[in-house]
Amino acid sequence: MIACLHIPAFAIRLEQRRRPQNGPHPLILSEQRRVFAACSEAMACGVLAGMPLRAARARCPSAQICPAQIDDYAHLFARILGVLGTFSSTIEAEAVGQDATCYIDTGRLTPPSLIEYASEIVQAVKEASGLPPTIGIGTGKFTAKVAATSTAQGEIRYVAPGDEAKTLAPFALERLPLDAEILQRLDMLGVKTIGEFAALPRRSILVQFGREGQRWYRVAHGRDEATLRPYAMHASETVLHYFDDPIEDQAVLERQLRSLASELFYRVDARGQGAQTIQLRLGLEDETSCDRRRSWFEPIVQEDGLGDAFTALLQQVMVSCGVMSVQLIATDFVPIANAAHQLSLFDWGSTESQLQDLVSRLIRRYGDEPFPAIKVADSDAWLLERRFSLQRRDAP
Repeated sequence: MIACLHIPAFAIRLEQRRRPQNGPHPLILSEQRRVFAACSEAMACGVLAGMPLRAARARCPSAQICPAQIDDYAHLFARILGVLGTFSSTIEAEAVGQDATCYIDTGRLTPPSLIEYASEIVQAVKEASGLPPTIGIGTGKFTAKVAATSTAQGEIRYVAPGDEAKTLAPFALERLPLDAEILQRLDMLGVKTIGEFAALPRRSILVQFGREGQRWYRVAHGRDEATLRPYAMHASETVLHYFDDPIEDQAVLERQLRSLASELFYRVDARGQGAQTIQLRLGLEDETSCDRRRSWFEPIVQEDGLGDAFTALLQQVMVSCGVMSVQLIATDFVPIANAAHQLSLFDWGSTESQLQDLVSRLIRRYGDEPFPAIKVADSDAWLLERRFSLQRRDAP
């Protein structure tokens, strides 16, 4: 059996949660001058995802249009997937857009156990995200998704084996991801629901609608043969803090940053790992964001070192307005045991290329000032300081 976990209006609900001052105005999220997501009020006015903003404004003039914080949505969704990874080793995730959806292989659980299992997932995801999901359970992905998207928030809908066709029959034919031309032809034939499509003569489907129509004809009868494509988990740890009022004082930001870095360090350290990549994200008062990222060849394994690294990233940021939120992210983990070794500059068994690589790694970690290159300035000079010069060495 397959469970479909669905969080409707995922991005909109996240933005509404952190924009309580938006009030009664409809909300539209934009990306590259197009609609990324829209609230139910805006959708009732005809606003659709992917629509040009100009058309969206014309259809819903009272809407507030804000830039979509896609990285934020992706990070929270990744966190949800991490929670689901504790329930199943096989999870497929759809790209986050208007909604958030993923599929979970439930193995061979029996119906009573399935409902209990799904209830635990609902509770765990709600605690991790603050958003109650819906879950549909069926023998195939499509049936599970239809079940999930046709039930109330926080609820579970189970479709027993053999009941797929009966369950799918009342739903609009547009639920099937058929080609637009096929949908138009079926509409001209008066076929409006999945049940009416399933009632068509089987022999005519391949001739009239090709292999795509034939595949979805089988799905309409409850024979969904699609398998899950496992999602590759990208491990990360993150801490996020919202300020009640915009912060412009650099010293206040640095103190908060170090406090958050300590919290992040203990999370990473609890894994028995060190982070090779860190990212700092500032949410600004003008509703934009600012990101800085840095990677190392050797992981950060000290609490002070992590605080210093994030402080250095903060000093690179030039902002012209107050900071509303601070998010610290750590990724690219390696076991601390693998990182605990002494680097040697004077291993005479090493080749020149190995030594050059070692110097390059040291430069990336500590900067280029401690490791200048020695160049011949005047080979005939008597004084060493005139015969040679020290020049900056750039890491390749």
